[in-house]
Amino acid sequence: MNAFLKRFSLKVSVVGLAVAGLLTSAQAHRILPDAPVSNFKLPMFGCNGYKTWDLQGKEGRYVNQDEILVEGMRLRVFSGDERLLQEITLESPNATIFIHEHRALGKGLLFISGPTFNIVGKGWEWDGRNKTIRVNQDVQVTFKESLKDAF
Repeated sequence: MNAFLKRFSLKVSVVGLAVAGLLTSAQAHRILPDAPVSNFKLPMFGCNGYKTWDLQGKEGRYVNQDEILVEGMRLRVFSGDERLLQEITLESPNATIFIHEHRALGKGLLFISGPTFNIVGKGWEWDGRNKTIRVNQDVQVTFKESLKDAF
């Protein structure tokens, strides 16, 4: 019985070392970008499979699995259905993107263009889940359509 336990213990130790070696090897092969990614495009899709938004940037820096710092951001928001209608475009020199939260924010300038309007301002936050944009300072809105029939 002692000989069996010794062989069993030895086999368990060898398997344990092999598993530990694989884990260390897998961790060593996990790629975490430590340098910026230039001229990238990242599409995001809803649970129905249709594109909801895509992010483009001149440079992106990985912070963690959810957060990316972007220089030269261009964020296009789509209808998220079979129409694939582009609803608005947001552009900013610098932004922080929270991928899993479908959220972006920036302290600097933001340029928003939609089918009937343009907005410029500073200090902003985009919430893709609630389809809201908050611009906090120096906001200017330009309408592309005449408002004479609205009054």
